[in-house]
Amino acid sequence: GVGAHDAFGTATRWVSLCAWMGEMVVNGAAFVFGATCSDPSLDAWYTGKNQPVLLSFSAVLTNSPFLVAAIIGPGHERTVRNLFWLTFGLNVIRTSVLPLLITRMFMKRRPDGVRIAVNIEALTEKFGLFTIIVLGESLLAILFEASSLILNGNR
Repeated sequence: GVGAHDAFGTATRWVSLCAWMGEMVVNGAAFVFGATCSDPSLDAWYTGKNQPVLLSFSAVLTNSPFLVAAIIGPGHERTVRNLFWLTFGLNVIRTSVLPLLITRMFMKRRPDGVRIAVNIEALTEKFGLFTIIVLGESLLAILFEASSLILNGNR
């Protein structure tokens, strides 16, 4: 079977491609939301003033190292690891600094100070569920890897 230790070895292409495709699906949904939103505080997507659309477009750039890692493929473990770390760093900047800059830029153009409403309770609940699922999946992955090592006699 393929385990977590193969992510930078034999399964490099699939792991990188799946990570890139997952990001593109999520950010494609954000683009569709921003492009079709009927909220009057959001301008049309083609004016360059729509925050969800700008953030989803920026995701294409920040996740491009995943695609490069998929093209490079196995045999270049160190380069692929560096590309994954680069993607992580770019995504941290994209999800923390870029929204602040875009919001500040938009607020200068809006004298009324209207912002997009955020439902904190729903966001907190969804993040909590996501955290529980990720921790459970991580625990299962560790147990499966440990059991395969024990069964193979590698203790």
